[in-house]
Amino acid sequence: MTFSLFKTVFFIVIVSAIAYGFWEGRTLMEGPGLSLISPAQGAVTGNGFVTVSGNVARINALSVNGLAILPNEDGSFKRVFVFARGEDILQVTVTDRFGRSVTKTRDIISK
Repeated sequence: MTFSLFKTVFFIVIVSAIAYGFWEGRTLMEGPGLSLISPAQGAVTGNGFVTVSGNVARINALSVNGLAILPNEDGSFKRVFVFARGEDILQVTVTDRFGRSVTKTRDIISK
C-alpha cells in the first residue's frame, strides 16, 4: 500500500514539474512582441515631425529605420523623428535573444 502511494505522489510531482516547465517556457516560444501605436499607416504630417511610439516584449534589440532605441522598463517606447518632404517608409524592427525578428512598416507622407 505504501509503495503505491509513493508512485502516485511521484507521478503527480513529475507531471506538475513538466506542466510548470511548459507554462514558464511559453514566452520563449512566442518570440518577440511589437505593438506599434503611432504613426498610423499612411500618416500625413505637415511639418515633417513624426512621433513613433509603441510597446515591445521579450526583445533584445529595438530599432527604428536602423537606429537603435532603448525601450522603457515597462516595454514602452516613444521617439520623434524628422522626415523630408514627400513619401517615406518607417521600419520598426525588434529582435529577441534567439535572433528571431519582427518588423512593422508604415508609409509616411510629409508635406
